[in-house]
Amino acid sequence: MGLRDLVSFMTAIPVGKGSVERAASSFYAVPLIGVIVGGLVGLVGLALSRQPLVAGAIMTALHLLLTGGLHLDGAADYGDLIGSGAKGEEALRVLKDPRRGSFGIATAAVLLIVRFSALSVLSSRPWTVTMAYVASYEAAFIAVMLGRPEPYSGLGRIFWEGSRGRPKLVANALVTAACVVIIVVVSTLLAHASYLDLAALAGLVVGPLTVADAHKRLGFVNGDVLGFTIEVAGVLALVAGALA
Repeated sequence: MGLRDLVSFMTAIPVGKGSVERAASSFYAVPLIGVIVGGLVGLVGLALSRQPLVAGAIMTALHLLLTGGLHLDGAADYGDLIGSGAKGEEALRVLKDPRRGSFGIATAAVLLIVRFSALSVLSSRPWTVTMAYVASYEAAFIAVMLGRPEPYSGLGRIFWEGSRGRPKLVANALVTAACVVIIVVVSTLLAHASYLDLAALAGLVVGPLTVADAHKRLGFVNGDVLGFTIEVAGVLALVAGALA
C-alpha cells in the first residue's frame, strides 16, 4: 500500500514527492488520510477547547494548512459550475476557466464559515472530528466508484482506473470499518460518548449525491468533483456531529 504516496498527493504534509499512480492504486485506503488529518485537527482543538471560538479558527486554519487548500479549490470550481447552470461542453469550459467567479468564492466562503462554526462546537470532541474527516474522504472513494470517468487524461481518470476491481472495494470496506471501530472504541474508553461520533458518518451521503449531480452537468466525475465531495462531505459530517 502506497500510503506515503497517498499522503503526498491528498495533503500538504511534507512526506516527500510521491507517485500519482501509486496514490491512485492505494486510494482504497483514503479513510486513513481522514484519520491523519482529522486526528491532528481534533487534537489541536482539544488542546484549545477552553476557548472554543479560538479553537475553531485555528482548527480551520490547520485544515487549510494540512490539505493545502486543494480540495477547497476544487469545491470552488464546482461551485462556479453549479452557479452557472451550464451542462455538457459549456459546463466543462466553466469548470476549466482559471478565473474564480462569484459563485465559486461564495462556495468556498460558506464552507469555511460552516466548518469554523462546527469545529468550534466540536473542539472538545476530537474523536467526532476525526470520524467526520474519515467520512469526508470515504465519500470521495464512493464518488470514484459510482462515477463515470472523465473522457480525457486527467487525475480523475487516473484515480478511477486505480480504484477498479473487487479486491480494492473489499479492501476499502475493511479499512473504513477498521477506522470507524477504532475511533468508536477509543472515544468510548476516553469519553463514553461513542454514539456522538457515529453521527458524523452522515457525510457519506454526499458521495452518491454529488455523483448524480456531476453526471447531469458534466456526464462524468473529475478531480474538481472529488474536491467538492471531500469539502462538502466534511462540513456536513462536522455539522451532524455538532448537532448530535
